[in-house]
Amino acid sequence: MKWIVNIEGENEKIERIRISFNPMEEKIHLYGEYKIKNVWIVFSEIIHDMIITLDELQILMSDVIATMRKRFIEHKNLDEGFSVLKWIAIEGEKSVGDNIDDDVV
Repeated sequence: MKWIVNIEGENEKIERIRISFNPMEEKIHLYGEYKIKNVWIVFSEIIHDMIITLDELQILMSDVIATMRKRFIEHKNLDEGFSVLKWIAIEGEKSVGDNIDDDVV
């Protein structure tokens, strides 16, 4: 069983909470997800026993959102950094494209 909770605000089209219930494990899973290139990616997860009050659920949802947003900011920073990085060279190593045949004995 699964439910989707949309988050109101400026990012409402790209962030959500997915809640799933596994009756065999007697657990509720809350996933904080961001939509990146039309794919929902999990950025945070909280697992709780199936016995839960509405107040506890609201606290868990706030926690999963806070963690998701923190991790998404770091994802954006990494993505920007790696998009600038095009090529690296390691000193003392042959770079891709060097003539490998020179090393053949």
